[in-house]
Amino acid sequence: MGYAWVEERESDIYTLVKARSKRNLVEQFPNIKFTTNEGTGANSTQYPTVYIHAIEGFERANDNENDNVNAFDFNFQIEVTCSKEQGRESTRKVIAEVLDQFKKLRFTVRSKAVYISDTAIDTGISRVSRTFAESDNIQS
Repeated sequence: MGYAWVEERESDIYTLVKARSKRNLVEQFPNIKFTTNEGTGANSTQYPTVYIHAIEGFERANDNENDNVNAFDFNFQIEVTCSKEQGRESTRKVIAEVLDQFKKLRFTVRSKAVYISDTAIDTGISRVSRTFAESDNIQS
């Protein structure tokens, strides 16, 4: 009841996506790093870095009493940063795996990955969203 489940669900989503993605990527990328800390990607010394963070979400399905959060739209931005030595193909492989794990949790991909390069790093950015009711099962 209330709002606490929203914070718990956000944390559970991150934990599941991280664990499943890492399991599938660690052989090819043994130093892969997952984080929720802002600014870690471009400033990281560990590549690839996967930065997953919640972006603006909002309440759904209000009832007449409006004293509980019955459903919530969860929106995440995924930023994958690889070194130039690893190349754009590595960035694509990592972001594809992370997006696959969000899809297994029935998220909708809201934006195709956009790639940005500079002299030292290559970054891919994408967004996903899904509405969860408090009683929804997160596992798939």
